[in-house]
Amino acid sequence: MACTKMKNRLFGTDIHMPCAWCGRTLCFVDATVDHLVPRAFGGRTTLDNVVIACAPCNRRRGAEVSRQVQAQVMPARLPWRLEPSPYGG
Repeated sequence: MACTKMKNRLFGTDIHMPCAWCGRTLCFVDATVDHLVPRAFGGRTTLDNVVIACAPCNRRRGAEVSRQVQAQVMPARLPWRLEPSPYGG
C-alpha cells in the first residue's frame, strides 16, 4: 500500500495527529509515515509497521531499527501493540 493511502487510513477523520516520537501536533500536510521496521530492512507499509511522525523525527531515525527506538513510541498513541524487532537492538 502506498504511503499516501496509509497516511489517509491513519488520520481517518481526525484533523490533527501527534508525532509518535516527539508528540508535536501535526496536520495532514505536515505529517509523514514512518516505518518502525524500515523499508530498507524489509519493513512493509502496513498498519502494524507505521506511525505518523513529523519530518524531522522521521529523518533523524533514517533506517534505524531497535527495540529501544520502538519503546520510545507512546503506547497510548497507537491502536496496536508493538512487538520486539526481529532485527535486534
